[in-house]
Amino acid sequence: MKPTIVLICVIALLGLTSHAPAGIEMPGGARAVSDGSGNVKLFWFPPGGTWPRGGFQVQDQQGKILVHKIQPRDDAQWLRPLSGPAQQWIRRVVQDPAQLWRRDAAAGLARKALALKAAISFDFAAALGVAHTLNEVPSGKRRFQVVGLDANGRPTRMVMQTNVVDAATASPRPPAPVNLRAIATPAGVALYWRVTTGNTNTTACFKVERRGRDDEFTDILEEPLLPARQGTENSTNPQPAFIDTGPPQRKSVTYRVHGVDLFGRAGSAAQVELFVPDLACLLPPATVTAVAQDGGIRVQWSAGKVPADTRFVIERSPSPAGPFQVLTPKGVPAGPQGYMDRPGQAGFSWFYRIRTAAANGELSPPSATARVRTPAGGPPPAVRSLKARLGIGTVVLEWSPAENASIAGYLVENNVAGTWQRINDTLRREPRFTYSHAAGDTAEMVFRVRAVDRDNRLGEPSPAVRVRIRRMPRGTPEIIALRPEDRGVEIVFDFPSQRQDLQFVVRRSGTETEEGLIVSPRLSARTRSFVDTRLAPGETYWYRIQALGPQNWRSDYSRAVAVHVAAAAIPAPPAPMAAFKDSPFDHVRVEFAAPPLGLQVVVERRNGEKDLWQTLDGEGGDSIYLDANPPKATQLQYRIRFKALDNTLGPPSPAVAVTSKK
Repeated sequence: MKPTIVLICVIALLGLTSHAPAGIEMPGGARAVSDGSGNVKLFWFPPGGTWPRGGFQVQDQQGKILVHKIQPRDDAQWLRPLSGPAQQWIRRVVQDPAQLWRRDAAAGLARKALALKAAISFDFAAALGVAHTLNEVPSGKRRFQVVGLDANGRPTRMVMQTNVVDAATASPRPPAPVNLRAIATPAGVALYWRVTTGNTNTTACFKVERRGRDDEFTDILEEPLLPARQGTENSTNPQPAFIDTGPPQRKSVTYRVHGVDLFGRAGSAAQVELFVPDLACLLPPATVTAVAQDGGIRVQWSAGKVPADTRFVIERSPSPAGPFQVLTPKGVPAGPQGYMDRPGQAGFSWFYRIRTAAANGELSPPSATARVRTPAGGPPPAVRSLKARLGIGTVVLEWSPAENASIAGYLVENNVAGTWQRINDTLRREPRFTYSHAAGDTAEMVFRVRAVDRDNRLGEPSPAVRVRIRRMPRGTPEIIALRPEDRGVEIVFDFPSQRQDLQFVVRRSGTETEEGLIVSPRLSARTRSFVDTRLAPGETYWYRIQALGPQNWRSDYSRAVAVHVAAAAIPAPPAPMAAFKDSPFDHVRVEFAAPPLGLQVVVERRNGEKDLWQTLDGEGGDSIYLDANPPKATQLQYRIRFKALDNTLGPPSPAVAVTSKK
C-alpha cells in the first residue's frame, strides 16, 4: 500500500504560513519547543534566496551568544542518525555550499528540497545547520534568536526570533486536528481535516493510524505528513489531506490522526469511523445502452468487477440535462436481460443513466446517458385552428401547435391553379408562417398546413383557409425589408395610400417597446427606403415607420422590426462526412470541422432528394454529431449550416449521401 501524501507547506511547522505554491519563495522563521526538563529544541529556516554564507549563530534575547557558529556538518556525530540517502544529501551540501545562497532557479529548487527534508526530520535539520538542541537551559520564560553570519563570520541583518518558552515547562503537545472527515472514493478513503489556528502551532507533522484486525491502531504512513490547511469547510474545491489506497472493504473502518511536535511527541487524536464499501461500487457502469422493442425500452449495462449482490439504480429523463426520474429506488441486479421500461409514449426521445449502489446504500455518480426514441404510432394528426391575417405585402398564417411530441415540424402549402404546392423549403417548427407576395397582387389565395413526424410521415392536411389580397391596404406603414448595406442598413417600407402630400420618418430604438428617436429626415411620398449608417457592429436595433400628413396628421407606428448588425457574413461550411454505423446501435455519425469562433453548427437531414430538409435536435460536439434515430430509408442526405449567436443561419454546405443498412 502506498498512501497519497499531500505536502503543501515546507515551513508550516514554523507557524508563519500554511500555503506556499510552487515557484514562490517561502518566508523564513524560527521556533522553540521545550520538553519541560531543561531541553529546548530550536528549528529555523532563512527566507528563500537569502541563505547566509557564514551559517548561523544562536543568541539569547539579550544578545548573549549561546552557539557561535552552526553550519552543515558531515561528521559521524551528525550523520549517524540519518539514512544513507539523507547522508548523501548533507555531503553534497557540504561539498557545494554555494547551492544554499546562489540566486539562480536551480539553487532555489535545491533549497526547497532541503527545507522539505528538514521539516520532516529534526536530525536532518540539525545536520543541515538549521536546528539545534540547547541542554540545561535555566527555568523561566525566554525567547531565543538566530542570527545569520556573513562569509567572514560577522552577524548580518538576518535575525529570526523564536516564540517564548520555559525550559521547566513542557510546550503544549500538538492539538488534535479539527473537523476530521472520511469519505469513501473509488481511489480509496479520503481524509479531510483542518489545522488548528489561533495558537502557537507546535505541530511538526501528522501521524495517521488505522484500527487493524487485532483492534489495535497502526501507523499507515510511509513518511511524515506535513501540516496543511486544505480540505477545509470553506473551500469550494477541497483536496484530501491523505488518501488510504488500501483500506479493508465491505466493513467499518476507524481512523485516528495525531499531530507530532519536534520532540516526536504525539498530541491528542481526532477519530472518525466509516463503512467502506467495495470501492468498485463507487464507479458507475462504463457503458449503458437503451433499445426500443415491442412493448417498451430495454436498458442494458456492463456491471464490471463488482460483488454479486451489487444493485443498480436506473434513472430516466426526457432531456439529457434532466431532471431524471428514479425508476428503481431499491435497485436491480445486473444480468443479461437488463431492465425493461415502458414509458408509454410513442414517437418520443428518452435518456437513461445508471448509478451503482453499494451495500450501505451509497450511490456512485451517474453513468453517461443513453438516448433512445420510441417508434411513433399512427401518422401525425391534422393541424387545427388555421387562421390568416393580412399585412402589407404579406399573409401571416397561424395555427394551434400539435400536442403530439413526435412532430418534427410543419409544411405550408398554397393552391395554384388547382394544385397544392409547398411554399416552405424546410420544416417549420413554430406554428406560424409569413408568406410574402407582390404588392400589386389582387387575387384570392388558399392555404393549408400539414404536420410531419420524426419518421418523415405526413399528417392529414388542415382545413383550407382563403385570403383575398387587397390592392391598397390603409392606415399604417409597414417595414417590408431590412437590407444590409456597406454603409449600414437599408430600411424598406410601404404604405397603403399613394397620396403625394405624405411624408415619412424612421425611428430607431434599442428595445422592442421603446418609441425610439427619429434618425431620418422627412422622406417624400415617393421615397420608400432609408439607409441608417450610424450603427455599431454586434448591436441589435428596432425600427418603426410613421407617416406624416397635412394638418399634423400622424399615422400609428409600424410594427417594430429588429436587425442585428453582424460583424461579418456567415460563411458556407465545407461538406461534412457521414457514415452509417450499426454498433452499439443503428445511428449515423456526422463529422465536420469545428466552426469559426462565435458560430455554432446546425445539422440538417432529408430522405433522398425530394423530401424537405429537417433540422436535427440532439447531442453533438464541436466536430461530431450522432443521429441516433435515422429514419428507415435506403438513402439519407446530410448537410450543415453555421448559426450565429443571434440565431441567424448561414448558407448550407454541400450535401453528403448515406446508405442505410436497414
